[in-house]
Amino acid sequence: MIWYMVKTKVNTFIFSLIGSLIAFWLPVSSLFAQVNTDSLLSVARSAKMQKDLPTALRTYLQAMKIFEQIRESPEETKQKLAKQQLAPLYIEIGKIYEEKSLFENALDYFKKSNSIEENANTNELIANGFLASKKFKDALEAYFKALKVYKVVNDYKSIIRNLQQIVNCYKKLNQYDKALESNMEILALARSTKNKQEEAVALNNIGYIYRYLKNYNKALDYLNQTLSLKKQLQANPKEELITLVNIGVVNQNLGNYTNAIANLSEALQIAQKQKDRVEICKIQDLIAVVYLNSKDVYNAETYNGMAVDIAEKLKNPTLLQVVYETKSNILQAKEDFQNALDYYKKYSSIRDSIELAEKISQQELLYLQFLVERGEKVTFDSISGEEARKAAFRQMKDEIDRKRLEFEKQQEMRNSEKKIAEANLRNQKLATEIAQGALKIAQQQREAERKDRELAELEKTRIEQELEIEKSKTADKDKKRKIAQLEQDKKIQALEQERQTEENKFLYAILALILLSTVLTILGLANTRRKNKLLAQKNEEIEVKNVELEQTQEELKAQRDTLAAKSEELDSAYNNIKASITYAKRIQTAILPPLSLISQYLPSSFVLYKPRDIVSGDFYWFAPISEQLSVIAAVDCTGHGVPGAFMSMIGDALLTQIVIEKRITSPELILHELDKGVRLALRKGESDAKDGMDMSLCVINKETKIVAFAGAMNPICFVQNGQLVEVKADKRAIGGEGAEDFLFTKHQIDISEPTAMYLYTDGFQDQFGGSQGRKFMVKRFRELLLEIHQKPMHEQKQILDNTIEDWKGDIQKQIDDILVMGIEL
Repeated sequence: MIWYMVKTKVNTFIFSLIGSLIAFWLPVSSLFAQVNTDSLLSVARSAKMQKDLPTALRTYLQAMKIFEQIRESPEETKQKLAKQQLAPLYIEIGKIYEEKSLFENALDYFKKSNSIEENANTNELIANGFLASKKFKDALEAYFKALKVYKVVNDYKSIIRNLQQIVNCYKKLNQYDKALESNMEILALARSTKNKQEEAVALNNIGYIYRYLKNYNKALDYLNQTLSLKKQLQANPKEELITLVNIGVVNQNLGNYTNAIANLSEALQIAQKQKDRVEICKIQDLIAVVYLNSKDVYNAETYNGMAVDIAEKLKNPTLLQVVYETKSNILQAKEDFQNALDYYKKYSSIRDSIELAEKISQQELLYLQFLVERGEKVTFDSISGEEARKAAFRQMKDEIDRKRLEFEKQQEMRNSEKKIAEANLRNQKLATEIAQGALKIAQQQREAERKDRELAELEKTRIEQELEIEKSKTADKDKKRKIAQLEQDKKIQALEQERQTEENKFLYAILALILLSTVLTILGLANTRRKNKLLAQKNEEIEVKNVELEQTQEELKAQRDTLAAKSEELDSAYNNIKASITYAKRIQTAILPPLSLISQYLPSSFVLYKPRDIVSGDFYWFAPISEQLSVIAAVDCTGHGVPGAFMSMIGDALLTQIVIEKRITSPELILHELDKGVRLALRKGESDAKDGMDMSLCVINKETKIVAFAGAMNPICFVQNGQLVEVKADKRAIGGEGAEDFLFTKHQIDISEPTAMYLYTDGFQDQFGGSQGRKFMVKRFRELLLEIHQKPMHEQKQILDNTIEDWKGDIQKQIDDILVMGIEL
C-alpha cells in the first residue's frame, strides 16, 4: 500500500512533466522568436501559483533560454540584464525543483545565480540545498558565508535563522560541542534584542544538546527555564507539551522515575485537552517505557495498551512501529516470550515497510531527476522527429526497467534480513529459557528475603511488647508517686497527733500541779515556800515547753502552706495543659474534612472516629478532584495524644500539597511523594527520629467504576457478592526505614458491582477487653464487617461503636486511637 501511494504521487508529476516537455520539442529558435519573455514569465508564475509545476518549469526554461542567447547587446547591457533578469530567474527555477525535493537540480540553478551576483540570500538557499541533500559540511560553509554578510548589516532575524541551521548541521555531524556554542550565541543575541520567543527556542535547544552530551543536570536546568519562560509568554500549549516531554525524558535518564511520570502526565493532560490523538499515543507509550524501566510492569502494560489501541485505530505506521516494540519489551519482562516474539514480528514488519517506502521515495526522486534532466536536454537541443522521440522513450523505458529490477533485488534483500532477524529472536528465546535457571535462583533469594521480612515482623512484635512493658513501668511509677504522697500525708497527720498529745500532756500537768498545790497547802504552810520555789521551776520548764510547742506548730503551718502552694501550682499547670490540649483538639478538628463534604460526594458512607486522648494521632483525609473523582485516606501516625496530633498536622498539610496543588492523583505516587515529604520534614538520616505513618489511600473514579488503592502497612477490605476480600498494603511505613526512593504498589478494584469498602487503622482490632481481657483481633473485626455490610451505613457505624464499647466494658481503658471508615459504592 505504501509503495503504491508513493509511486502514484510521484508518477503523476513525472508523466505530467514529460508530457509538457515533449509538447515543446520544436525548434527553440522559432518558438523564442514568437514569444515575449515577459509573457513567458507571467505564464510561468501563474502556473506556479496554481501548483502546475510542470508547466511553470517548462515556461521558465524557455524564458531562461532567451536570456542566455542574447549576443548582440553590449557587454555592460548583458551584465545588467544578467543581474536584473537572469539571476532572479535562476532562483525561481531552483525553487521549482526545491519544491519537488530535487535538491541537486535546485543547487545547480542557485549556484548559477550566485556566479552572476553573490549575496547572502543565495548562499542561504545553497546551504539549504546542501542540508537537504545531507551534505552537511558544504552546507556549513555556505551558511557561514551568508552569516558573515548578515552580521555586517545587523540583520538579527537572519543571523538567528542561519545560526539555527548551523546548529542542525553540527547535530547531524554529531559535533554537539560546536552546536552548543552556536546555540549559546543565539541565546545571547535573543536576550540582547529582548526576543523572548527566540530565547525560549534557544533554551530548549541548549537543554536538548546537553541531554545528548549526557550532562542531564544542566539539560534539566535549561529545559525548566524554557518551561517557565513559555508559561510566562502563555505560549501555544503544544510548545509547552514538547518541553514537558523533554523534561520527562531527562528525568528518566537521571533515574528520577517519579518526576518523569509527573512531567509526562502533565504533558498528557495538555494533549488530551487539545484532543491530539497522535501526541496522546506518543506520550502514553513514553509513560509505559518509564514504568517499564522502573520495574512497574503493571502500569507499563496499562499505558502501552492505551497507546496500542489509539495507534491501531489511527492506522499510523510510525506510531504502530513504536508501540509494538514497547509491547514486545513489556511481554519479555513478563517472560511471555511467544507473544513478545509475535509483537516483535509486527514491529519488524512495519519498520521494514517504512524503510522500504523511504528507499522507494528516494529512488522515485532519482527517476524524477533523471527524466527532468532528459526533458531539459531535449528542450535545449531541439530534438525533433518521430524516430528520435521513440528512441528517447525506449531509452527512458529501459532505464526505468533497470531501476525497477534494482528495487526488487533490494526488497528481496530486506526480506532475507527480516528472516535473519526472526531467527535471531528465536535464538534469543532459547537463551532466555537457559536464563530461567538463573531466575529460579533469584526466586530462592526472594524466598530468603521473605523470611528476613518475617524475622523483621517478629522483631517489630518484640518491640511492641517492650513498649507495653514500658507503659506498665510508667503506670508503676505513677502508683509509687501516689504512695509517696499518701506517706507524706500520714507524716503530717502524725505531727498533728503529736502536737495534740503534747497539749494534752500540758493540760494534765497543770491539773496535777493544781492538785499537788492544794495537797501541799493542806499538809502545811511550812512547805509553801519550798513548794512555791518548785512551782516556779516547773513554770519555767512549762514555758520552755510552750515555746518548743509554738515552734513546732509554726513549722507544721509552714509545711502545710508549702504543700497547699504546690498543690495550687499543680492544679494550675494541669488546667493550663488541659486547656491547651483542648484548644489543640479544636485546631485538629478544624483541619479534618467536614463529614458533610464527604457525604456530598460519597452519600452512603460513615466515619467512626474515637481518639484515645483529647487529641488524636489518627486522622481521616478527603479531597474531591471532580464530580466523578475523589481521594480518601485513613491515616495512623506514630503515637497518640499530642505527639500523634503533631504528626497528623504534617500529614494533612503534605497530602493537601500533593493532591490539591501538584494535582497528583495516582495513589502509589501520592504515597511516594508523602514519604519524601515526611522524611524531609523530620530530617530522616540527620537524626534518630523514627516517627512516621501507616495509612491506606484510595482514588475513587465513579466514571470508570475503578478504585485505585495503595497502602503503607494498613490494608483495606471490601465486600462483593457476600465475599470479604482484603487488599494488602506494602510492608513499608510512610517515613519508615528503608530506601528513600521506595515505589509503592498500586492495586485496582472493579466496583461495577455493589461494593462495601472499609478503611481503618489498627486501634479497633487491638483494643483489649471481653471476659478474658484479650485483644479484639483482626479476624473478629472482619467477621463483624461481613456480618453488617448490608445494613445502612449509619447503622453500621452505631453497631461498630456499641461493639467496641461493650468489648472494653468498665474495666479496660481505650489503648489507642480508633478510626473506621465505610463507603458503599
